[in-house]
Amino acid sequence: MNFGKMKIAFADLTHTGVGVSANSFPLGVGYVAAYAKELLGIEPHLFKYPQKLDQLLPTGEYSILACSNYSWNTNLSYEFAKRFQGQVIFGGPDFPLELPKQGKWFLDHPKVEFINGEGEARFVEFLDRGTFTRTRLEDINEIPSPYLTGMFDKFFDDHLIPLVQTTRGCPFRCTFCKEGVHYWNEVRRFDMDRVKAELEYIAKRAKLPHLIIADSNFGMYKQDVETCEFIAKLRERYNWPKYIDCSTGKGNKEQVLECARILKGRMTLSASLQTTNEQIAINVNRKNVDYDQVLQISRLGEEYGANTLGEVILNLPGDTVESYTKSICDMVDAGLSVVRSFQLLPLPGATISKNSQREKYGLIGMFRVIARCFGEYDILLKKVAVAEVEEVCVGSNTMTLANHIKCRLLGLTVEAFHNNGVFSELVGLLKRRGVKESDWILAVHAKALEHPVISKVYESFRARTENDLCYSPKIAQNRFQMDTIRRKYMSGEMGNNESFRHRGLLVFNLTEPMHMIAFAEAEALLGNKVSKDHLKDIYCVSMARRARLLEGGKFRVKTLTDMTTVLNAPCPPGTSLIIEHTPSQKELMESYISQFGKTADGYGRILHKTFVNKLYRQVNVT
Repeated sequence: MNFGKMKIAFADLTHTGVGVSANSFPLGVGYVAAYAKELLGIEPHLFKYPQKLDQLLPTGEYSILACSNYSWNTNLSYEFAKRFQGQVIFGGPDFPLELPKQGKWFLDHPKVEFINGEGEARFVEFLDRGTFTRTRLEDINEIPSPYLTGMFDKFFDDHLIPLVQTTRGCPFRCTFCKEGVHYWNEVRRFDMDRVKAELEYIAKRAKLPHLIIADSNFGMYKQDVETCEFIAKLRERYNWPKYIDCSTGKGNKEQVLECARILKGRMTLSASLQTTNEQIAINVNRKNVDYDQVLQISRLGEEYGANTLGEVILNLPGDTVESYTKSICDMVDAGLSVVRSFQLLPLPGATISKNSQREKYGLIGMFRVIARCFGEYDILLKKVAVAEVEEVCVGSNTMTLANHIKCRLLGLTVEAFHNNGVFSELVGLLKRRGVKESDWILAVHAKALEHPVISKVYESFRARTENDLCYSPKIAQNRFQMDTIRRKYMSGEMGNNESFRHRGLLVFNLTEPMHMIAFAEAEALLGNKVSKDHLKDIYCVSMARRARLLEGGKFRVKTLTDMTTVLNAPCPPGTSLIIEHTPSQKELMESYISQFGKTADGYGRILHKTFVNKLYRQVNVT
């Protein structure tokens, strides 16, 4: 076949119903398009926004529509696919492992061809022969760079974050992860010269301060050190990237720590635990890092001001309220700056989604519309309401739904009272006086559930969490299609990440009552180990740094006690403090507000997507 004049639309769509949901460059389809252009001479056109695709797809220029297939865009892509007159090909990770489930997928998506696994060579082979047999590319450097060829130039806007990949694959076999299957266990790497060229190309054009590195274990390999050294040089030349979002390696932590030292706080360090219970880790084929290495990660984060991340997955096989709580407390006490709870999603393509796993552990799934992954669109001359739906594990043979909700409430407390050092001065005092932070967190949690104002936020979180859940994907879809319900989604009343939304309500709107609870419980635990005046000083500084955080304002505090240790600067009693944002903080703050907005949902996204601890007002000793 002559492909020279064939135009193919490659779409990695994001929902835009309530803002840009999947706000990263379309790297996956970009690789496939660049490879097909190189080998077959096709004319690829890339799309991220559904409105752009709708403008150009009806022209009749395109022979094929090729769409990425992720949990956050499958239904949106299919709404275009079923109305498109030409051939439709999907590819991506959101595809079942078991043959009967694959058969059902094709019944639900008639006329769609699906390319499973690594897409570049398989897509080319499918176009050329109508089938594919190849597994993975031996050398991924055969794939031209969509950055260096200029294919991504149009995506440098005020919404999309550049996304790069330096390695592909993961050597670990975690059952809850799509890369845990054998197919992806061999790791391949892009050449260093290419990686550097891409990064510099992006640095010259980037409009947003962040970079996302898509590797499954960044920092774990020796070449990653060189990549970090080059990024550090880019920082000096272009003042970019300010922050790097990546999943750091689950092994070779010394090397990961070296990468963090080079980047000096620009990269989040992940402890990658998911659980601290040994039997649960065995249940999911997880090989965790030693706890001593977690402590090392925490210390290095403190040294360079880097965020350190500990992740807990609720409802892993064998999980209980007690094991979940212990995992949370272990990570909090390790000093990790962010301890984040995720719910177990039995993702298609992950081993844990198999029926054998579900039956063995009694996994119970319910369904919900994915946060922010919905909208109303004009698609090929028809108005369409579209929502993506995901399965959430809400119970097992060791966890009831009621206990699942109970654990989620504790996760909200950790988000609001621990993450990003929201009470760093107070927590520092607790540690110096020999009080475990986890004891304080559990005391704060119990008090928050009773507080006349704060408890209303928790009750809202509980109600919304329960209300989001449906017994089948069809029920979730049908409910979204009801006009009265859909208006609530489109207005922002429904369809948010409830954990982030309610954390935003607490942190930004209820700063004072949060401080009252936090300091009252700290005082009870400290007893006579600290004076009331010293607690009052810390309270005043903490409030001044965080009250009305996204607004301006200058605060003055005169200390009653010696605050030298708290502020890490000479500060005897009677010292005057001026507390305000720096010009660079104001610039960063304006960038975040412009990107995410000042709604409750926007506040939640700022807390989740950014290094919010970098926005706390600076203390100047006068």
